[in-house]
Amino acid sequence: MVRLKEQINQIKKKMDAETSRIVKSVRKDYKTALKRESYLRSALEAQKKDALDLKNRSVQYQILKREVDTNRELYNGLLQKLKETGVSETLKASNIDVIDRAEVPKIPYKPNKRLNILLSIVVGLFGGVGIAFLFEYVDNTIKTPEDVEKRVSLPSLGIIPSYSEENPPIEYITYLDTKSPLSEAYCTLRTFLLLSTGGRPPRIITVTSPEREEGKTTTVVNTAVSFAKSNAKVIIIDADMRRPRLHKLFEVDNTTGLSAYLSGIEELGENLIKDTGIPNLSIIPSGPIPPNPAELLSSHRLGELIRSLYLYNFIIFDTPPLLGIPDTLILSPQTDGVIVVAKSGKTTREAALEARKVLEAVSAKILGIVLNSINQSAMRYSHHYNYYRYYYGAENK
Repeated sequence: MVRLKEQINQIKKKMDAETSRIVKSVRKDYKTALKRESYLRSALEAQKKDALDLKNRSVQYQILKREVDTNRELYNGLLQKLKETGVSETLKASNIDVIDRAEVPKIPYKPNKRLNILLSIVVGLFGGVGIAFLFEYVDNTIKTPEDVEKRVSLPSLGIIPSYSEENPPIEYITYLDTKSPLSEAYCTLRTFLLLSTGGRPPRIITVTSPEREEGKTTTVVNTAVSFAKSNAKVIIIDADMRRPRLHKLFEVDNTTGLSAYLSGIEELGENLIKDTGIPNLSIIPSGPIPPNPAELLSSHRLGELIRSLYLYNFIIFDTPPLLGIPDTLILSPQTDGVIVVAKSGKTTREAALEARKVLEAVSAKILGIVLNSINQSAMRYSHHYNYYRYYYGAENK
């Protein structure tokens, strides 16, 4: 028994020693895995930085390449003119002999003043009319709501008059100057949106435009303020992660935002949702500009974000332009409707038709077109403007 007990003790010691060795080995492997994870994380950050640097260098390379091509074409043109000048200098002048001298006429042959005056009147009249028709034929931009309905075959949600003053800023006109024509126009747009669909008004709205600088961000802010003034809780989400502007307009921090949430870095909370200072209106900024905005918008977290914002009556997405960028086409099918903002006298009929075509291709619901920056002369000939003026004019009487 003593011998067996001694053997048992020896076996236990060996087991303890083996257990200690295994624990040390596992701990060592764990520390090694932590170091490898830290190294891989730093390598990933370095790769991200190199990718952004490569993108910036690529843009600079394209600019320099375009400049080199331009200079090369200019050089070739100058070289060709120089050779032509050298060839013309080598040519000898031909000998000219006077065979019959010209005689001075007794009466002036030209000008015939009566004929010239008559021709100038006729040519001026028909030329002016022809040029007017030519300009009207060549100009294919959208100017009035009738152009929207006839040429693009989309409903007109509203017309926004042009605004040239700087105070107050046009982005805050609905909040700071409630009696201005622009504020009334955005209130009318809000009413059209509430009546645009049967059953219930659209709650999740995408605002976009065919091309850049057509007033989509201004429309987003003023429409959201108009909804907020009617005691509805509204949140604006800056989904333009390529050229964001909303954080500058509302002067909020953009270190975290939609890109951070879609990447899984940030969760929904006070750090993500910012207060704008306007009652009932909040904002989610775009966050840091990612290298792959389209892939982020394709993730399932976008749907989770929309479902998490159930406390808000209206969710408005500010998205990039449609043509050439896939972000809006990815986002729009997940919303209740799309508002297309067109600038009067700038947006072409082809651009508006192409915008409608690509939205219909992804089965997005188009609520209509908002015609922005329309001048007063075009508004006088619009049936919307005439109805508005007649109705309120009669009411004031």
